[in-house]
Parts: sequence; C-alpha cells; structure tokens
Amino acid sequence: MIERLEQVNAVTAIVSDRLYAVQAPQHTTTPYLRVQLISPPHEQHLRGPSYPASYRFQVDACAAESDGGDPLGTAQDLSAAVVGDGLGPSASGLFGWIGMLGGSPTTIAVSNVELLHAGDREFFADEMRMVRVRTDFMFHWSPRG
Repeated sequence: MIERLEQVNAVTAIVSDRLYAVQAPQHTTTPYLRVQLISPPHEQHLRGPSYPASYRFQVDACAAESDGGDPLGTAQDLSAAVVGDGLGPSASGLFGWIGMLGGSPTTIAVSNVELLHAGDREFFADEMRMVRVRTDFMFHWSPRG
C-alpha cells in the first residue's frame, strides 16, 4: 500500500516521503500519511491459501495547526489525493487502482483497491492541534507467478 502511495504524485507533492506504517515518529513534521493494516484474511481451501486475498487498510491523512494555514483543509486535500479518481490501471490514487507491486520483478498483482469509507475527521487538542482524516480501503491482490 505504501509502495503505491509513493507512486501518486499528488500525495508526494503534499507529504514528500512522510508515509508511515502503523505509527508516525514522535514530533514528526506534518502533514503526513499513516497506513495501517486493519484486518488480513485467512481464507483458504483444502489445497492452501485462496486468492485473490482481500486486506482492509486504513489510511490517515494528518495535518497540524503548526503547519500554518488550514489543517483541516490540508488533511482533506491529502485524503482526496489518496483516494484519487478511481480509473482502474490509470487511477490517480488508491481507489479503483489495478496494477503490479513488489519491486523488480513484481510479486503482487493488485486486482482492485476498493474504497470502503472516506472522510471521517478527528481533532486532537494536544500541543500540535492535529487533524486526522481517515479513509478505509479493501486491497484485493494475488501473488504473481
């Protein structure tokens, strides 16, 4: 999932390389993205694992008042860049994307990234005055080969 997000120009234009798995470093520069696996499946049949597998991921777009400007607007813009236009192999974000991942040679064939839920907003009243916009995706994939 992070590999795909690194390929999305609209995302990297906002966060540069600040894409984190599970937890962002303490006192990290904002805005940033946090990606977390919510539920992996354990589907199988008598001959072993069943594919395509479907993994649910949550992507959090985080911004802070300390960035200057409107942190909610920044987090919403970042979340919109993550979602994209849903146009299959040429999708501008995650939603609807179909393609290959996993380095060279590629090891994962992604058959679809389904948008489950978008736009939940949370505000944190700590010293950074953070805003987080949550988006959930179902990532359908099979091993290549």
